[in-house]
Amino acid sequence: MRIAIIRLSSLGDVISSAVFLKFIKDEFTKKYGKVHITFIVDASFKEILENSPYIDDICDIPLRKSKKNKKNIFDVFSKLRSLQYFDIVIDFQGLLKSAIIGKILKTNEFIGYSKDSAREKIASFFYTKKVHIAYKEHILKRQYEILKNILDLDSTFSFDLLDNREGILKSSNTTQSKIDNFIDSNNINILFVAEASKAEKEYSLDLFYKLAIALKSNINNLKIYLIWDKKEKEIRELGARDDVFYVCDKLNFDEIKALLSKLNLVIGGDTGITHLAWALNTPSITLYGNTPLKRYELCGDKFISMSHLNTNEIIKGDFSINKIQPDEIAKSALLLLEKK
Repeated sequence: MRIAIIRLSSLGDVISSAVFLKFIKDEFTKKYGKVHITFIVDASFKEILENSPYIDDICDIPLRKSKKNKKNIFDVFSKLRSLQYFDIVIDFQGLLKSAIIGKILKTNEFIGYSKDSAREKIASFFYTKKVHIAYKEHILKRQYEILKNILDLDSTFSFDLLDNREGILKSSNTTQSKIDNFIDSNNINILFVAEASKAEKEYSLDLFYKLAIALKSNINNLKIYLIWDKKEKEIRELGARDDVFYVCDKLNFDEIKALLSKLNLVIGGDTGITHLAWALNTPSITLYGNTPLKRYELCGDKFISMSHLNTNEIIKGDFSINKIQPDEIAKSALLLLEKK
């Protein structure tokens, strides 16, 4: 059986679908025999999926680049049409663009969300089978509901279904060796994720500094790693404030996967890198600002979520993430480090 999974972006969303790959491979194999999985993703996020043992092919399409160069749209169409026939195409995105991409593929069974369940209602027009689940349900529960309908499963979603996710996303051996060269396993190694796609999801650098000092006063041999994407200057300035920090050079996604797999703890906002830590089963603390914890929280014994909001809605312009006190986070960090 040939299956295509559509999850184009963003980083956190791609990861939220990727964690189901082992479950998909196992369950579809039980029901249908040999399974071949193609993952269709924006080219910007291809690297996060590379080296996964549960993906047979990655079809990366330059959607983001197409915004600047419309000629890329023809390349996207040509690449999609060149793919072989799929027995099932699954759209986990629920957007018009993802639905159109699925429609271009050669298949007779295209599955996605119903009109009242999709993020963009018009997307449901393109599906041959439509799954109903409230849009405000947890992001992982929504994706599981699609798989449940395809496979005729009786069980409801539980985080236990994803307990074996470690190993789904892997870095290359070469990159693992590179990261090993600057990670000292004798230290307590923590990563601060200081950037996010939205400013409301970013914990302030001053508060991160206070958190670092609180941790340093309680932990011997502590090293706090800082990575950056667009805010190199600001993050290097934070790194210069104390020798507990180590500012990494610019890392690609493969290097970030390798780094996260070597850490004792990751602390950051509700963003792709902290989602990746959860996917890799690396202990983490996720700080929620304007996003509703009920819809996005990633649970488990090694994971803590912190928020000052009690809402089901995303609240634009809400910076309550900065109401979470560094001392509160430090206490939670020490609890997780004790467990490890």
